[in-house]
Amino acid sequence: MGPLPDVVRLRLHDLLLLLDQDIGQLVQDAEPIRDIFKQIRGHLPTEVKDKLYPVAFIEGHQPRVEHAQNRLEERARQERLLLSRENFDSQIADLDTRIQILSSSSPDIAANVDRLERRRAELIDELRLVDEELSSEKNNLTDLPSTIIGMERRKHAIAKKAQAIRREEWLIPGSADADLKEIAEVDQLRVDAINVIHSLGIV
Repeated sequence: MGPLPDVVRLRLHDLLLLLDQDIGQLVQDAEPIRDIFKQIRGHLPTEVKDKLYPVAFIEGHQPRVEHAQNRLEERARQERLLLSRENFDSQIADLDTRIQILSSSSPDIAANVDRLERRRAELIDELRLVDEELSSEKNNLTDLPSTIIGMERRKHAIAKKAQAIRREEWLIPGSADADLKEIAEVDQLRVDAINVIHSLGIV
């Protein structure tokens, strides 16, 4: 087969522009590529036609590409959900620890109140300083139940959010590597078509 006619080279250049797009878009509609291929295939060497034919009908791979892309997107979403749930779990554990510390401190605070009451009676000359400390400790003891209740409510609210995330978690079949391989295999058809056009001197 002799040199390619100028009109064929021009159409190959047009074809190259069409092939230079994302594989996800390409598998949606390859009719423009197919039209060009039908126009020039009689003027192309066999090895060029063999590479261009699959990409002219690449729409047949649309389910493979879309399913792989959807799985990749879902994996990213699941990773975000997992991070959120782990954050909630961490907050719950932190609140549990703080609640336990506060709960166990109640007897100590009450004991301080009693000790300071006795000291005030015995040590009148230190009454002002003792009264200030007593007032502070009484406030701590008074605020303790409401503080614990507030933390308990917050813990339950976070636990509900974490539980909601757990209900959304599910195991996606296969692996991200397999999905990327699926997309790469289909995209290789596009790359092969581009390379074979470049091999003809079309840029």
